[in-house]
Amino acid sequence: MSSPQVTDAAINDFAIRSFRDVADGDYIAARMACRAVLLPQFLWASQQTIEKYLKCILLLNRIPAKKVFHDLSVALQTVNNSGKLALDVTDVTRKFIGHIDETGRFRYLEVSHLGEAAWLVSLDRAVWELRRFCTLSSGPCAQS
Repeated sequence: MSSPQVTDAAINDFAIRSFRDVADGDYIAARMACRAVLLPQFLWASQQTIEKYLKCILLLNRIPAKKVFHDLSVALQTVNNSGKLALDVTDVTRKFIGHIDETGRFRYLEVSHLGEAAWLVSLDRAVWELRRFCTLSSGPCAQS
């Protein structure tokens, strides 16, 4: 039987490799799609980026999130309501996450794909504000 420290280390490793590291790749893909004026792909990759960063934060902080699924606003609310940490993201980032939550998950023209030139900067800001919480030093299982 494994010790709690080994289990925590395995869960943390899973969170980092499966969510944060993959989100980093989605972020790069989103930036490339935006530069190539591929709006649906930019929105999808942005949604995936934000979703994975939020799920990493939830897992690293052991915040139960059975009802999050792919809903960014529910994930953000779950983190903030947990009492374990406060994501101090700006209103600009919250608004961008809301736009991405409404449109990014739809890849097959279920909704109209509209975008703004400033959304690339908004994605950069959102990544900057969320990714800093995707570290072992931000959760209760932080390594010393």
